[in-house]
Amino acid sequence: MTVKRVTDLDRAVSSRIRLMRRRRGVSQQVMADHLGVTYQQWQKLENGVNRISAGRIIMIANALNTPPSQFLDAEVQPIDTASDEALHAAAAIDKLAPDQRRIAVHMLRATVEGLAKLPAREAAE
Repeated sequence: MTVKRVTDLDRAVSSRIRLMRRRRGVSQQVMADHLGVTYQQWQKLENGVNRISAGRIIMIANALNTPPSQFLDAEVQPIDTASDEALHAAAAIDKLAPDQRRIAVHMLRATVEGLAKLPAREAAE
């Protein structure tokens, strides 16, 4: 029997899943329960230790209310460097109605652009 090893693409899919789960504010335990696996098994899936089947990718996408292609698009590079503060802000904005979300994003961008023009010391005060 041939053992299928985890590839860089598998790890990229896992990274995208982890990022989306964090953006949605869903715990690892909730995801494990949804998939019918243990917390430890979920961690292995999310951390790229174990490969994720196509069926599980679809189940994960449904749980996170996102299309499976979000995890599979080869053009999208996984970015898991966002701060916890940024992820919490994104999760909060994501809970808004679409028209409210547009306004919140516009306001946040304007605030960030204004802060970026200030010297770091003044922005912190």
